[in-house]
Amino acid sequence: MVRSLNPLQTAAMEKIGSGGLLAMPEININRVICIWLADRYDVKSQTILIQDKSLPITLWDVQCILDIPAEGPVISKLPPLITEDYKIYSRYKDGESKNISLISLQETILEESKQSEINEEDFIRRMMFFTIGYILCPTTKAHVSSSYLPLLRDVTKIHTINWASLTREHLCDCLKEFKGGLKNIEGNLPLLQCWYWEHVKAVNSEFCNINYNGRQIPLISFWNAANVRLRNKYDCRTAEGGGGIEEAPFIVTGDEATETDDNNKTIAERLRGQFGRTVKPSYQTQSDFIFYKHNKKTFEPKIQISNSGSANLGLTLKDKITINYILQSEKTKVLASIQDIELSRAHLLPLVIEAYTELINDNQQGHTRQYGSALIEKETQVQVWCAVGKTRGKPSKRYIESRSTFAQRYMVHDMVFLPINRDKSHWYVIVINARCQEIQILDSMQMQPQWYNASEDIKNLINGVAKYIDYTVKERPVPTSWTDTNVAKWPLCPKSVPQQKDSWSCGLNALKFMETWDGKELTSDFLNMEPNEVFRLKVAANLINTTLNIVLAVHDDIRRLHSENSSTSEVTMKL
Repeated sequence: MVRSLNPLQTAAMEKIGSGGLLAMPEININRVICIWLADRYDVKSQTILIQDKSLPITLWDVQCILDIPAEGPVISKLPPLITEDYKIYSRYKDGESKNISLISLQETILEESKQSEINEEDFIRRMMFFTIGYILCPTTKAHVSSSYLPLLRDVTKIHTINWASLTREHLCDCLKEFKGGLKNIEGNLPLLQCWYWEHVKAVNSEFCNINYNGRQIPLISFWNAANVRLRNKYDCRTAEGGGGIEEAPFIVTGDEATETDDNNKTIAERLRGQFGRTVKPSYQTQSDFIFYKHNKKTFEPKIQISNSGSANLGLTLKDKITINYILQSEKTKVLASIQDIELSRAHLLPLVIEAYTELINDNQQGHTRQYGSALIEKETQVQVWCAVGKTRGKPSKRYIESRSTFAQRYMVHDMVFLPINRDKSHWYVIVINARCQEIQILDSMQMQPQWYNASEDIKNLINGVAKYIDYTVKERPVPTSWTDTNVAKWPLCPKSVPQQKDSWSCGLNALKFMETWDGKELTSDFLNMEPNEVFRLKVAANLINTTLNIVLAVHDDIRRLHSENSSTSEVTMKL
């Protein structure tokens, strides 16, 4: 049908931000793959388990795959119908069935495509009804539910609606119903299938030689009949998901060292990295995307970063020298030791959050934030609290006393920041805020409130902390400003924070949140911080150059290199 639309109809779809849907090729749904994915769907976390990794279907995924609007409030519940909606309904319903029939919509759209003029408002509504019923929120029924009428009430505002969230929420609901026993799997199956193909890529396989370079959004347009045949052949040979996962790389990588996260850029511009190719987040660039292992030679491009470059904004000469030093060091060489946390090049990525929290605590020592004092906890201790919250029975007296020392530290602060690494793939922050008496959630990839309420990690974490707060109050009290110590009863409150535009910066955002959250909002310091592609470099440099680092030999090397290059205007960084 799309190929039959005339230029006026095509322009109308582009006008409302849905032009990407017109690039969808004809895709045969592989129901074996879709059912295989649905069986691995976890209802509570809204993630799909693939190769021991729990991967969410994010709004960023939907935006990249379908190129539909993904901004604005998440649509978890449709608005109620009003009198005006019923009037609209009567204009588009089928005379015989008294429903908004998909066949009737299609026939009318095709008939209008032959005309030299169109009623733009009517066409947009019909096309969006058809899109909802056929692509975004399909069911086994041959008509579109009238419950979607409020979304199409004002045609001039259709482009402001978060259509990505609508199709994602509907797909998750359908996967939930399928897990609950529904025989037929419903929802946006082209999205689900393409999401799988994009997250689990067959790279350099003897069965599948798909070239992923040079692509643009919508990514679904890449999956034409030829590429789908290749991919299906591969999936049949590998039993829908065999293969291994590449190790996550060092914190500074070649492809993303100069990548920008400029909010003013279009999605396509953000996806296209240096050399003009499309950069799709992957495990090779620190994200949720999975690549099968392959025997590909490592390519190390030399990248020059001069003092005037935009990617160099905020980097001092010492920072650049330090990054070079890190990159040229052996993987096992200890570069920093901070509060018994040893950092080598190989371990810098997984341990960077742990070590950087110590820097934040050190920098804010003696300073109080606007709504109270703050303590940043280590992620390893967060894991302990989760284990404690899950465990039943009473531990030994010695263990209780050792854990209660942590609770005592908490109770002399107004806020306690607890970084969580969900399934080793996404960082976010829990804040125990004693002044507000609430459990605040700072997440750069915010989920629905019900997801946090159902999260076993959060439940176990809060229960673990609550156990030892309760013990401390009863057995080892300390002077505190806390007026309510029943932490387990405090409400969960997801806070509005900037949302990431990529699949790799969650850890950096978590660090920024912990450094600039004042108890009620992010301070202006957050806006003044370096963009993430620079901040990630500064994090590495700061960890090495901090006075908390007791590896003195590394400090000596950096000072020597800094002295030797103090008159240099350019530093070549081999990333």
